[in-house]
Amino acid sequence: MFEKQTYIKHGITIHDDDCIFDIGANIGMFTLFAQQICKNSRLFSFEALPDVFELLQINASLYGSNAKVFSFGLSKHSKTISSIIHQQNIEKIDLLKINADQPQLDILAGIKEKDWEKIQQIVIEVDQITAGINLKQITNLLQRKGYQLVIDQEVLLADTGVYRIYASRNYQLNQFS
Repeated sequence: MFEKQTYIKHGITIHDDDCIFDIGANIGMFTLFAQQICKNSRLFSFEALPDVFELLQINASLYGSNAKVFSFGLSKHSKTISSIIHQQNIEKIDLLKINADQPQLDILAGIKEKDWEKIQQIVIEVDQITAGINLKQITNLLQRKGYQLVIDQEVLLADTGVYRIYASRNYQLNQFS
């Protein structure tokens, strides 16, 4: 994560004062990475597994103070991205990073129409085989919402069905970075 910077390539950027959502934060490596790069950022990190959340909470408190951590996942049901946007009074999400075990389409379905325009960039990991997710469904949704896309598969993940989608509204994505 820190060396290869896998979530900030293909034109995806993060800067000081950004608002970043880390859905499927696990133990918080991306959260820590973002805190290291972005001063005064607002980080919202979500992890549904209790034992893993405990480690996320410890890491966030030891290595950075600007992250809010939540011990639940997000979906189209009770807790949604839009409900967090409303509760936390968020005007813009500079990066929405999703690497969660729950279905990605279910997470994206928790975004109300009016909130899509608040989300500038998305990096989403899609596992077509174990999660049964159709990459085309997600890419079609993101394109309909106005994002430019780059789909990438790391060499080490060849033939696994695991891809990352890099989506941006405001930047020209670079397929060769």
